[in-house]
Amino acid sequence: MRADDNKTIIERFFEKVLKERNLSLLGDFVSESYVEHNPTPDQSVGIEGVRRHIQLFFTVFSDTEYRLEDIVAEGNKVVARWTLSGMHSGDFLGMPPTGTRIETSGIDIYYLQEGKIKEHWHEMDMLRLMTELNRAK
Repeated sequence: MRADDNKTIIERFFEKVLKERNLSLLGDFVSESYVEHNPTPDQSVGIEGVRRHIQLFFTVFSDTEYRLEDIVAEGNKVVARWTLSGMHSGDFLGMPPTGTRIETSGIDIYYLQEGKIKEHWHEMDMLRLMTELNRAK
């Protein structure tokens, strides 16, 4: 596929799955043989692992909102810079809910094959996130 086609797939993934919170569409975007290079603790492989990872953030940060800030594509790789915000309403890394509204950012690299996300590298500004949560205690 062309780089622009892959970019459109990731834009749609952000819109349909993350913004609209429609996890039932994961199979439309994620390969059965999906590989996560930066898994969360206890994250399983494949589509189910992606589902659990995303559901974790939807649960821990109620009213989670993802904003796609930048997106760049070259060949089969797409890089997306995003912002996440939400209310801390569930246990996160051993920290009980604070009721604080948080905002953090991250950059993801997606490798697409046959129109689906095959591999994923994820970097999130955990220092910013944990600083906001600790300030609320």
